Amino acid sequence: MGGIAGVLTGALGILLSLSPWGAALEEGYGLRLLFHLRGRIAPPPEVIVVSLDSASARTLSLPDQPWKWPRSLHARLVDRLVSEGARVIAFDLVFEDPRPDDQDGLFARAMERAGSVVLCEFMKKEAIHLGDGEGKRLGEASVERLVKPTPVLAGAAVARAPFPLPKVPVQVSRFWTFKTSAADKPTLPVVVLQVYGLPEYKRWMDVLGRVAPHWVPGLPATEKDVLGSRAGETLVTELRTLFRKEPHVAGSLMAMVERMQGGLGDRRQALLMGALARMYAHPEDSLYLNYYGPPGTLATVSYHRLVTDSGEKTSEGPPLDFRGKAVFVGLSELSHPQQMDAFHTVFSQPDGVDICGVEIAATAFANLLHGSWLKPVDGLSRSILLAVWGFLLGWLCWGLSTPGAALTAGVSSLLYLTAAWWFFSQQARWVPVVIPVFAQMPSVLLASLLWKYRESNRERRNVERALGHYLPAHIVELVGRNLDVTQGCRAVHGVCLFSDISRFTAFSEGLEPSELRDLLNRYYQRVFEPVGRYRGIVSDLVGDSMLAIWAGSSPSPRHRGDACRAALEMLDRVRDFNRDSAPLNLPLRLGAHAGEMVLGALGAHGHYEYRPVGDVVNTASRIEELNKHLGTQVLVSGDVMRDLEGFARREIGDFVLLGKSRPVRIFELAGAEGQDAVFPDGFLDVFAEGLALFGEASWAKALVRFQQCQGLAPGDGPSRFYAQICGVYLVREPEAPWGGCVVMTSK
Repeated sequence: MGGIAGVLTGALGILLSLSPWGAALEEGYGLRLLFHLRGRIAPPPEVIVVSLDSASARTLSLPDQPWKWPRSLHARLVDRLVSEGARVIAFDLVFEDPRPDDQDGLFARAMERAGSVVLCEFMKKEAIHLGDGEGKRLGEASVERLVKPTPVLAGAAVARAPFPLPKVPVQVSRFWTFKTSAADKPTLPVVVLQVYGLPEYKRWMDVLGRVAPHWVPGLPATEKDVLGSRAGETLVTELRTLFRKEPHVAGSLMAMVERMQGGLGDRRQALLMGALARMYAHPEDSLYLNYYGPPGTLATVSYHRLVTDSGEKTSEGPPLDFRGKAVFVGLSELSHPQQMDAFHTVFSQPDGVDICGVEIAATAFANLLHGSWLKPVDGLSRSILLAVWGFLLGWLCWGLSTPGAALTAGVSSLLYLTAAWWFFSQQARWVPVVIPVFAQMPSVLLASLLWKYRESNRERRNVERALGHYLPAHIVELVGRNLDVTQGCRAVHGVCLFSDISRFTAFSEGLEPSELRDLLNRYYQRVFEPVGRYRGIVSDLVGDSMLAIWAGSSPSPRHRGDACRAALEMLDRVRDFNRDSAPLNLPLRLGAHAGEMVLGALGAHGHYEYRPVGDVVNTASRIEELNKHLGTQVLVSGDVMRDLEGFARREIGDFVLLGKSRPVRIFELAGAEGQDAVFPDGFLDVFAEGLALFGEASWAKALVRFQQCQGLAPGDGPSRFYAQICGVYLVREPEAPWGGCVVMTSK
C-alpha cells in the first residue's frame, strides 16, 4: 500500500507542477521562501547605482520629479563618471521632451565625449479601436509603442533600449532579454552588457570568425565602427538574429569560450567573453532575476554627491571606485512615501519599501554578466524529482505510526529544503519547494492518517463485533472509548432467567470434547435466538447453563413479559432441536425471578466478566433447580407473574429455597393464554384446593386432593411432590411451627 501511496503522491506533484496554479504558487511563494532562506549576498562589484532621490532634490533645490531636473546636471554627471573611469553609463529615465536653453545640447555633447552612454526607451501600451469600412466599431486591440528620447539625445547615445516591467501589483520575478512583442528588440540590461564588452570586441569577433566565419562580413569590424554608428542596439539585434537562424553556432561558441577562458590572463576579459556567449546562446527570451538582497543592496550613491563634490564618500564610508564599472542612473528611494518607480518583489519590505526599477535593471545586468540568473529545473527533471520525492514520502511514511510518519515527513522535508537551499545559494538552481513540502508532504500525512483511522476504525468495529458476543452494547461502547469497564456498573430492575439441561453431566460423559462442543453450539444457537428476539441479554454461560437478563432503570411489566415469552419459546426450540437430533434428548429446565440487581464488571487482576449481582440472581438459580424436585420445566416467582396477563400458569406454593430464609411464591408457566388446554378440565381447581388444605396443615385431606390430581393428570410432578410430603407429615409432623411453606434442604 505504501508503494501505491507513493505513486499517487508523485502523480499529484506532477499534476500540480504542470498546472498554472502550481506554477504560480512556486513563483509567488517558493521563490520568496528560497530567497529569504538564502538571505542577502554580496552584490557583484562591477555595477553601481546612482540614485535620483529626494535627498538630491532637497540638496540641489530641484523638483521632486527627477524627469524635470536640468539636463545640464546630467551632462555634469556623465563627465564626472567618465573621469572616474566608468565603463558604461545607463540612464533608466526617458528624455522624450526637448528642453530649452541648450540643455539637450550640453547633455548630448557630454554623451558624445563619453561614447558609452545608453539611454532608455519607454514601451507604452495603447488601445486601438477597430472598425469596419462603414465606421462601425468592432472592438479594440492593444499595441506597444516605443517612446524614444529626443533626436538630439538619441543621436548622441551609443545605444538605446527599453526595460519593460509590469505595472500591475504582481511580483516581479523575471526580466526580458529580448522583447518578443516588439520584434525581438533587446532590453536595457542586454544592450548595456554588449556596450560594457566593447573593449573586448576584437577578441569577440575573432571567436565568431572561427565558429561562423560567414557572419563576420556583415558585422562592424572594430569597436570604433560600433561607436561611430551610435547604434549598439543594432549590433545586438543582428547578433541575436544570426544566432536564431543558426542555433548550432551557440554550442560551438560556448565550447570555444570555455576552452579559451583558461588561457585568458585577464579575469575581466574571461568574464566578458563568457557572459556574451551565454547571453546570445541562451534560447529563452526572459530570465529569472537572482536578487542580491532587499532594496539598497547594490552599491548606491546619491546623485547630488557626484554633481556637486569630488571624491565624495557614500554613507557607508569608503569612496566608490567607478573604474571599469557599469553605472545605472535612475529613480531609487528607500522610503516608501517617496518611491515612484518601485516594483513588488520577493524582497519587498513589510513597511512598503520595494525595489526600484533602476536597481532591477542593474540586478539583471549583473546576472547576465556573471551568468547567475536563476535557472529553474526543466520540465522533465522537475517531474522526475516530484515523482521520486512523492514515492519516497509515501513509501517511508505509510507503514509508520502517526507520530513516526509525522517525524519522518518533517525530517525529510527539512533535508529537502536544505538541499533546495544549497542548490539555490551555490548554483542559482531553482527547484520546487511549495509543491513537495507544502502539498505532497501534507497530502501523504493526511492520507496516511485517514487510512490509519479507517483501519483502526475497522479493527475497532471488529473488536466491538467480537465483544458483542460476550458483552452488552453499552459496555462494548465503554471499552471502545478506552474507559474503565468497572465504571459501567449500575443498579437496575429486571428479570433473571436461568436455564439448565437435565442429566447433562451423565450425558456428556459419553461424548468426545469436540462432539460435545459442536452439540452445545447447535443447542445454544436455538436457545439464544428467543432471548435476542425478546430484547434480552445472554449474560453468562457455564457448561450447559445459561443466564439471560432483562433490565431497565425501573420495574417494567414488559421486561417480565418478554422473559416469560422467551422462556416458552426456548422450550419450543429445544423440542425441535431434540426432534432433529434424535435419538439425543436434552430436557430443558428454566427458572426466573424479578427484582433489583447491579449490572457491571465482576472480577479482578485484569479479568472481568459482565454479569448481574444480587439476591435476584441466586433466587432465579434456586427456582431453576426446584424444577428437579417438582418435575416441571418452567418455574417463575410471584414477582415475575405479578399483574402479568396473557399466560397459562399454575400456582405451585410458597417455598423457602435452599440457603434462603424468606419464602418465595412459585408459579409454573405452562404456556400462552388461549393455546390448547394445558391441564385437564377441573385439574387446576382440585390442585388449588389441595394447596390450600396443605397450607392449613390438613395433610390427609390435601393428600386426597393431590392423589385426585394424579388421577386427572398422570405424571404431574407437583401433585406427586405434594402427595409425598403429605404422606411424610401424616407420619411425622414438621419440626418447626407450620407456616404453610415448603422448606427445601437440597438442590
